[in-house]
Amino acid sequence: FQMMNEARIGVGMGAVMLGYAGYLYSLDYARQRPQGRLPDAKQAGGQVAIIEHADVRRMLLTQKAYVEGGFDLVLYCARLVDDSQTLDDAEQREQARQLLDLLTPIAKSWPSEYCLQANALAIQILGGHGYTRDHPVEQYYRDNRLNRYTRAPTASSLSTCWAARSASTAARRCRRCASGSTTPALSL
Repeated sequence: FQMMNEARIGVGMGAVMLGYAGYLYSLDYARQRPQGRLPDAKQAGGQVAIIEHADVRRMLLTQKAYVEGGFDLVLYCARLVDDSQTLDDAEQREQARQLLDLLTPIAKSWPSEYCLQANALAIQILGGHGYTRDHPVEQYYRDNRLNRYTRAPTASSLSTCWAARSASTAARRCRRCASGSTTPALSL
């Protein structure tokens, strides 16, 4: 099961990297591509780079949020893998393992969904050029679509997440009932 967890984290990291590549390419394109003028410009001349347009900025910031959020989530799970094996305290190792069991399906499915959306925004920023093979963003999009189906489809991953959470909660309740405690447990 641990090997499968690490594979799911790897799938999430792959999705993040494809999303990040699309973001960086579309950012560079937006900085260089002149088109139109700003709404408050009085003169007809003087085109500006498309990064100056509000909607392009919104799409770039959305891409950045998706890929950097996914990157942080995947790196946090990688740290939990290390902590679950190397911490000195057995209770802390167990807590890291339980949190890892909960977050691993999310670390696979969230970047697979949202970094794909980041690639779709990269295509949108490039406009009609984004659909051609002259630019790599269409390839990033096609490659990233596969991550949704690698190592269990998204819905299956999330049901695994829920099952792990439910099993963990049930085990804590049984231990609490066996000890005679009625105080609810607040930590994972």
